[in-house]
Amino acid sequence: MLAQEARVLRAFDPRAEQLLNPRTRKGAPMTLDVVESVLAWAVGGVLAVAAALTLVRITIGPSVLDRVVATDVLVSVVVCALGAHAALTSGSTTLPLLISLSLVGFLASVAVARFVARDRDPTSQEGRLEP
Repeated sequence: MLAQEARVLRAFDPRAEQLLNPRTRKGAPMTLDVVESVLAWAVGGVLAVAAALTLVRITIGPSVLDRVVATDVLVSVVVCALGAHAALTSGSTTLPLLISLSLVGFLASVAVARFVARDRDPTSQEGRLEP
């Protein structure tokens, strides 16, 4: 089957002999699919390294705030991974998931910041009962 396709290609393209001969071919042409694949692997690798380092920070973080910030970063890495997947597949089905995950991450960070600020400020009257 491949030899038949090569004959047809040689009949229509004068450069086919040069392209089909492995001795004269100087390398595979860089197509958009190859570039997209390389970029997808590069982005995936960077996001995987970021997630691994964030998990290390979550496990060895000396304080609760370090762990909370690392968890927020991990949520951001997941959002970036979902966004990259949506861009690569040209799909818009992950958009509601991206929006909701971003909102949950933001609200969780704000809630933790409020509780930590209230715990550290002894003059704060929020949440205290009147004597």
